[in-house]
Formats: sequence, C-alpha cells, structure tokens
Amino acid sequence: MASLDFSLQFLVGGDLRPWLGLVLRGGFGSALRSLSCGLKDATCKSCLLAARCAYGYLFETPVPFDDHSQRIWHPPHPFVWKPPLLDQVAASQSVSLGLTLVGKALDYYPYFILSLEQLACGGLGRDRIRFELTGVRCLKTGADLNKDRGLPESSIFTINPLLDDDNYSGDFSRFKIIMKTPLRLKKSGQRLFHFDFDSFVGSIVRRIELLAEWHCDQDLFLRFSHILESASSVKVISDDSHFHDWFRFNKRQNQVMPVGGTLGEVILEGDYGIFSGLFNAARYLGAGNQTSFGLGQVEFTVLDDEFQCNPGT
Repeated sequence: MASLDFSLQFLVGGDLRPWLGLVLRGGFGSALRSLSCGLKDATCKSCLLAARCAYGYLFETPVPFDDHSQRIWHPPHPFVWKPPLLDQVAASQSVSLGLTLVGKALDYYPYFILSLEQLACGGLGRDRIRFELTGVRCLKTGADLNKDRGLPESSIFTINPLLDDDNYSGDFSRFKIIMKTPLRLKKSGQRLFHFDFDSFVGSIVRRIELLAEWHCDQDLFLRFSHILESASSVKVISDDSHFHDWFRFNKRQNQVMPVGGTLGEVILEGDYGIFSGLFNAARYLGAGNQTSFGLGQVEFTVLDDEFQCNPGT
C-alpha cells in the first residue's frame, strides 16, 4: 500500500459542483481509459485484455470464471482518491489531493501520473478548468517524489501493522468520529440516512477483507469477528451529523445516481483501543461505499486525557 499527496495548481477558476471528488473521479476514469484501452468500442467484460489493462484492472477488476464463491460480483476499486470538500476553485489556487493505492494497484502508479497530467490539459468539469500537477509527496516518509519515476520501495507499506490492536485496554473512553466527506452506509442491504456505529465498523471490516482478498492475495476473513461483536457495546453520546445528498450522471448506465451520505461528527463511548487498528486503516482506505470518489473520509479523536492511545497520523 502507498499513501500519496498530489499538489495541484489551478490555472483558472471555475465551477466544480457538486464536488471536486465526483468531477475528478469521472475525469480520471476517462483519461485512464484513453491511455490504456486499445479496443475503444469493447466493454471490459468482453475484452480479452481486461486483466492486463490498467483501466480494466482498476475500474473493472475481472472476476475469474472459476470463482464459485459468488460472494461478490464487483470487487472494490484498489485506489482511494481523497480530495478536499471543494465545489469552486480560483485561478492560482493550490489544492492538496490525496491518493491511496492498494496491492497490485501499485504497479499502475505511472498511469495515475499520466492520467492526471492528461486531465490537467483537458480540464475538469463543464468549465474545463485546467491545472498543473506540481508535485507528489509520500505521506509515509514525507519525501517529495520524482513524478517521472516509479514508486520507491520506501513509500510502500503493508496494512497489517495498522490493524494491530496493541492499544486494547479494556477501559471505556469517549472518542469522536468526524465524517469529512459524506459517509454512505448500508444495513441489511438498505441505504442508511443516519450514522450507525455497527454498520460503520462492519463497512470497514468488509472493505479490508475484500481489498486483501482481491488485490493483495491475503485472507483476512474471520480476523475481525471479536471487533464486530464489540461494536454493539459502544454508546452514542451525541450525534451532530446530518445527511447530505449529491447526484451524479453515470454515462455507462445513462442515469442520474445519488452519491450522498452522512456528514458531521458523533461522540461515542466505548473501548477505543479495540477499534484503533480498524480506525487506522480507515484513515487510508475510507469507510462505507464509493470511497474511490473520496466519499467516507473519516478522522478519529480520543477525548479522554487519561486514555493513552495514539490515534495515528
């Protein structure tokens, strides 16, 4: 896994409504496909090159024909954009854009650079807002990277150390969850319009399990059963969150789709230590659905001074 920060400088101002994240994700997908797809009129499902194509792997991860598990038909995307909550930009404005790459997606890092640079020339959104990619920084080491070269080994880390719950204490504490971008949760297959801690923890667990299985060749299923059981003991002390809805037009399905979720913050009481590993992973991977757009960006803060736990970076 690698966590990166791209520095963008906009050359002109303009409208990015409803949100930079939705506009960016759509533009990036189009640029990536134009760079990597040799059969422009074919669908990924019918293309023999899909498994070896950057677009095919990153956006339409192939499901093997001999996979009889049928647990999932659409594997999660092995990348997470982390754009700021902006819908307008000004000329000369600098923006920090985060990106997390997972597992085999690391091999396609050059495509992210080239796709962003192509998108920079064509512009974002209806206004075709042009920008420059002025730098890439590794969040692990803090070092500036040469965007014309591949990822150095020093920038890559595994998810396993993040998941360690060495901070487990058995003591209850108050902690805050801040939803920086809309968090999309489901419960029993139904979309939730409010924050639910059990569903929140379950979404992180499922996300880690599927990313590990499909993109890292790891089996983490059943590792988190004790954490899922502990989620029911956490109490909500205050809930200052609200549902915020957005809509986007899906060209492939030719329809408008909702992409909103819960924004704001909640304060809870429970054993933060037992969840700390999951929370550390969620900082990089997001929570809930549609994280590749930048949805589900979350932060965590321990509120009790006497609870000595490092909430991460």
